[in-house]
Amino acid sequence: MINMDFEERLQLLDLKNKVIVSSKQLTLEEKIEDGKANLVCDLSNYSIAFLNADKNIVGYFKNQKCADAIIFQKINDTDWKLIIIEFKKTISIKNLTKSIEQFKGAIHNALALAGILGVEEFKRIEVYSAYRHEKISSDKSETVVIQKNINIRKLIKQWEQQKVNFDFINSSIYYGRIELDDLGAGKILI
Repeated sequence: MINMDFEERLQLLDLKNKVIVSSKQLTLEEKIEDGKANLVCDLSNYSIAFLNADKNIVGYFKNQKCADAIIFQKINDTDWKLIIIEFKKTISIKNLTKSIEQFKGAIHNALALAGILGVEEFKRIEVYSAYRHEKISSDKSETVVIQKNINIRKLIKQWEQQKVNFDFINSSIYYGRIELDDLGAGKILI
């Protein structure tokens, strides 16, 4: 049995470059030239943010896709919430499928990180798309092919209802939207 408390486990992580621990505020950045973004997150509780999660994934998983940020947030003394954020310059039907796969991969990576920290389960999971432009509403009315494809209709329904389902999770997950300004800046309370 490993004999380390939570703080000792936390110190195993790169707290200088890749992980932020805060109870007040943190800033997430997407540095890709085409889709630069800067999201200020006001925090409602103690949080651990794994930055650039898409570039620091666990290599053992089949799904090597991952969202941009993974955040563990304390709900109370024993319970945690998992928050996942993916940046897109433009969210469309075309890249919505990729976002869902990135959320799925991020959950897998979060479970691995949870094991390191001794977090046994997440009482709540939320995923967010942060974007400058949204084309799903206009895309869905334009193409007859989309209306005939059941998988695409399912994706659109998840987007509209702000819920996403994964085969390995027993309930629906909240799927939030974060609208960024034209420069890619935004703010959210989580």
